[in-house]
Amino acid sequence: MELRDSEAGKQFLQFFEFWFTTADTLRDASRLDSQADLSPADAMRRALPIAEGQFGMLTCDWIGQMLAVATQHWEHGEQMAGGLTYIEHRAMEEALARKIAELQTSAASLPVEDSNTVDATPLGDSDG
Repeated sequence: MELRDSEAGKQFLQFFEFWFTTADTLRDASRLDSQADLSPADAMRRALPIAEGQFGMLTCDWIGQMLAVATQHWEHGEQMAGGLTYIEHRAMEEALARKIAELQTSAASLPVEDSNTVDATPLGDSDG
């Protein structure tokens, strides 16, 4: 299932895109204003309250999930990850651990093929 397929997924993507587009805008503005360049981590931190002002407060779990997504998919994600505080890093790790546990639980409920059943159809026999 794609994130875009559920309402929660759409909200996640909308918030994520706004948050990290705002972070990019803040980084660009800091360079234009002859200020010291904002690091990706600092821009992410400054953009979060702007995004929350637009969309509402996020849970810590969603913040952690979005940080994990950003490390992989944001242009400056790798640099941002290197600048995360201990608490930010923990929030990301905890969100990932919960997501992995959810996926494992979901996978465990899927039907399993019987490994003792052997397909006796001869190779090349398309008639069965």
